Amino acid sequence: MRIAICDDDRVTLDNLKSIILQELQINNFICDEVDVFDSGYELLEEYSKKSYDAIFLDIRMPEISGFEIAAALREISFKTFIIFVTTENELVFSSFDFQPFHFIRKYPSEYLKIQLKNVIKKLSRHIRQNESIVLELAFSEKEKICVGDILYISSEKNYLVYHFLKSEIRVRGKLAETADKYSAYDFIRVHNCFLVNMKNIRFIDYPNDEIRLKDNSIISIGRSYKKALNEQYTLYLRSLR
Repeated sequence: MRIAICDDDRVTLDNLKSIILQELQINNFICDEVDVFDSGYELLEEYSKKSYDAIFLDIRMPEISGFEIAAALREISFKTFIIFVTTENELVFSSFDFQPFHFIRKYPSEYLKIQLKNVIKKLSRHIRQNESIVLELAFSEKEKICVGDILYISSEKNYLVYHFLKSEIRVRGKLAETADKYSAYDFIRVHNCFLVNMKNIRFIDYPNDEIRLKDNSIISIGRSYKKALNEQYTLYLRSLR
């Protein structure tokens, strides 16, 4: 993962980088780079060479505004998470045009740290969902997929079926081992035969022991998994607030 911070004030840059690195470590999230820029033009030049997963962006800067930078970024990609950092609360609604991940106030400084803590926690979950993994297919073939595109994984004897919005991929494997591997990506075992991506749950019908996913498919909940599902999904939803 690569993160960039852009602010024309050097003290703010150093403070933001220090807090972000600390919170990433607390969340056990490995970050390859946290780059700082005091010029929006330098950020855009670097972004054109290699994109960032997340950018913390000041709005009021002398050479080029954060909104102008965000507009340029969005012409290149909508995948980068943009977090605006500013002293002016009235700009929050104007920022929506650039589909920001979050909006953080710089002051008071104590509140800034609390906001960053919450944002990093949410951000780490979203970025994990954007990670790519490689599935080993038959005849030594491989297929690269995005974790967030998986709706659920079902078990059929010695095979696993990865279910996507409009397709399926069948591979050899055991659900128990896969459940351990995907727990870091917010997948949860809900049945002997089903592993569900909590990101893609539309709602849970506990009285009828069913989960409806975003594609309207319905997954049964095993009785022995019901309590753990309730607890973990509640914690997952809280972490996104």
